[in-house]
Amino acid sequence: MIRRQYTPEERAAGVALAAAIGPLRAAKQLGFHPRTVSWWTHRPAAVPIIAKVETTIAERLAVAHEKALQSVLDGLDDPKARLSDRAAALRVLGEQRLLAEGRATSRSENLSVTASLGLDDLSDVDKANLRRALDDAIAAQTLDAVRADPLADLDRDAILALVALIESKIGEQSS
Repeated sequence: MIRRQYTPEERAAGVALAAAIGPLRAAKQLGFHPRTVSWWTHRPAAVPIIAKVETTIAERLAVAHEKALQSVLDGLDDPKARLSDRAAALRVLGEQRLLAEGRATSRSENLSVTASLGLDDLSDVDKANLRRALDDAIAAQTLDAVRADPLADLDRDAILALVALIESKIGEQSS
């Protein structure tokens, strides 16, 4: 059996395509043996090629994300626009962009407000009233955020705004 000899350009093309779509699909598309392409991707010479492809993919995702964001923003002014599909595409592109750039796709924060605001001193009725006000504020904040930005989550700034609301409610109740 005669072994096929691949040129450096063919190897580079195989590694680049494998980095973009996977070694099996790249091998099939290029007509190379799958194990050969897979072996090339694990060689030290493949590292800069793969890095370049990943950077290119991240750049293309960034451009696509910006286009999707602009499409959603443009649709906000159009009362007939169906934004849910655009917003879903924007969310997917945003997550893929973050992954391609090596960044986190989500973050969780927990803030404790009871100790700093002295809520333990409130009566049960005041706590219930505050809970209702807080629930209403969260619902309004979430609705406003979804209207302004379909992808918005309550972030640290929104939580701080809620803390300010709590402080004002405590001030109103103690006056």
